[in-house]
Amino acid sequence: MDTAARYRRLVEGLYGLRRFGVRLGLDNIRELCRRIGEPQRAFRSVHIAGTNGKGSVAAMVEAMLRGSGKRVGLFTSPHLVSFTERIQVDRVPVSEREVLDMYDAMRPHLEEMASVGPRGQVTFFEVTTALALMAFRSAGVDWAVMETGMGGRLDATNLLAPALCVITGIDLDHMEYLGHTLEAIAREKAGILKAGVPALGLRQRPEVERVLVEVAAEKGAPLEFVDPSGLKAVSANLEGQVFWRDGREWRLRLLGEHQLANAALALAVAETLAAQGVPIDDAVAGRALAGVDWPGRFQVMGTDPLVVLDGAHNPAGAAALARCFARHGGGGPCNLIFSALSDKAVGEMIGFLAPLAGWAAVVPVASSRSICPGEVLGLFRAANPTCEARTFPDFRAAWRARPEGRPTLVAGSLFLVGEALSVLRDPGSDLTPTEGTGGEEKCPQSRA
Repeated sequence: MDTAARYRRLVEGLYGLRRFGVRLGLDNIRELCRRIGEPQRAFRSVHIAGTNGKGSVAAMVEAMLRGSGKRVGLFTSPHLVSFTERIQVDRVPVSEREVLDMYDAMRPHLEEMASVGPRGQVTFFEVTTALALMAFRSAGVDWAVMETGMGGRLDATNLLAPALCVITGIDLDHMEYLGHTLEAIAREKAGILKAGVPALGLRQRPEVERVLVEVAAEKGAPLEFVDPSGLKAVSANLEGQVFWRDGREWRLRLLGEHQLANAALALAVAETLAAQGVPIDDAVAGRALAGVDWPGRFQVMGTDPLVVLDGAHNPAGAAALARCFARHGGGGPCNLIFSALSDKAVGEMIGFLAPLAGWAAVVPVASSRSICPGEVLGLFRAANPTCEARTFPDFRAAWRARPEGRPTLVAGSLFLVGEALSVLRDPGSDLTPTEGTGGEEKCPQSRA
């Protein structure tokens, strides 16, 4: 069997681990890392938790560290098209061959751990985290920027002993695992804080900040809040935005007011790292922000007419996206291609996005948690009675049916963004991806 075939089989097997569900806790990842030689100790790290903005802040911090001459690993989730996107060294995804070799080295330990019963079965995210740590050790990175998968306190990445902890904006998401209030979710996210380790948090709602301060005090973590109001926007177009900070002009390739807040946090990270001896000055940070990109976040795929892909998948993200698209989308009604996972606050998201649309397509995505389009069509009609809303079996069908000459926004799920990227980059591609879905079935069309 050739490398490509072995890799496809391995990825399918990894996604098969999802049948064990989400199991929050650190015992198994600690045992697995002990068996593979404690790879997390081979480099310094920045650990990032939060609800929205984790990936964007991680990309900014990675670019600043790399711009300072460091070799940098980046671990984020989920991926859009290929599993290898999750694990990058100097912004180059690991190869399929590397994934295979690392997993082969890990396999005997996984089998031994699973032999004791369900409590020893390692989950998909734990395996993926261990693969990232192995890859970064093998590549000899100086630093790794690690994003939590869901929470923080019991997230597999929390076995790190980081040089700096970072907490982005916190909102309601993953409530079935993290709690049903902002305070409960904030406490889980704050679980990454550690005694004596500097921490930075984005200034946010008072009830969230109170929890972050409480947890920081309990753990003895020196926590500072970053106020994004210190950044003053000057101008913005589809190529990026310009802002002022401390009397200096900065450029940011990523669009949206929310990205200015993320940039404020990333610049504070840079200053903290510089105080720890990393050679990041304003020139390094400025070049990094001007050049950093983060796919699937207001990603412009065309300008005549405008085509934007955005993976915002909760109400706060949808609200930020709606504001950004209203500014850059030309002012008229757009085509909206929408999907979401059924465990998200779908109605609230539609409430923000539907008013932008004159035509809307609701589609399923390749996940067992996908919405059934027909069951949410009424939400579109209630949110925007003048919008022509229809269901389609997949993204490709919706894309082909969209009215010509209008801007198009593809939004609601990173699963949908991944499918859209596959089609728009390669119109002849098979729309049904195997990576990122684990062969999960789409919502039955009879219900749509």
